[in-house]
Amino acid sequence: MAEVFVAERAGDAMPVVIKRVAERDPRPALLAMLRTEAELLLRCNHPNVVRGIEAGDIDGRPYLTMEYVDGVDLASLMTAGLPPGATVQVMMDVAAALAHVHQASIIHRDVCPSNVIVGRDGVARLTDFGVALDIQTAGAQPQPPRGTYAYMAPEQARGEAIDHRIDIFAMGVIGWELLSGKRLFGDRAAHLTITAVVNEPAPPVAARAFSGVIASALAKQREHRPATAAALSAALSQAAAQLQLPIERDSLIALVHAATAP
Repeated sequence: MAEVFVAERAGDAMPVVIKRVAERDPRPALLAMLRTEAELLLRCNHPNVVRGIEAGDIDGRPYLTMEYVDGVDLASLMTAGLPPGATVQVMMDVAAALAHVHQASIIHRDVCPSNVIVGRDGVARLTDFGVALDIQTAGAQPQPPRGTYAYMAPEQARGEAIDHRIDIFAMGVIGWELLSGKRLFGDRAAHLTITAVVNEPAPPVAARAFSGVIASALAKQREHRPATAAALSAALSQAAAQLQLPIERDSLIALVHAATAP
């Protein structure tokens, strides 16, 4: 729906990212979506959320300026595989991002590996608020199933009313895939992916200490999931402690540097 540019900010030459609605497709709905994305992102101020800098309109075309993160998306790192300590670090970073986002009354709606950027500093940041919703606006109204099918919660895939716990389900999918080294619901046709999300239970992950944590995040009924992203983060930390597993950022830094080397 948009064009994305890397630019330098006038005055200090700081690299930034500019997102704007593509000129070839200025439909009112897309204009409204980018304005909403900008409004929601600019509410956030957290080290694990890509920082919004400014937003505006030029000739009726909205734009959003964000920080430029020198790194790679989590989907790219998952292809190479992450060591267990790095996996927990990424998940705790994203959980911290979601705790902040939810406190700002925002449902992200599209938490997936391609929307998590891991910088060369080893810090994971949540990005792309293109289909995010204000929790107060969403209310108890049914919502169209926008997002990435393989990471949707069952109620999201069915087009029902949603709350912040759809993002916790998506975190469960990411965690399962990081710990298992394969896809959970993806790699199939869209309608089959949705059917799997709604009906298929997830097999337990091999690391027994994490099995209960991931299973609770992947509960088909949202009432059975962790109530908050902070609660999920605490459970992950406790599981890592049981395994005496060091939570590693250094290995993430090494992986990102290897992936971004010229």
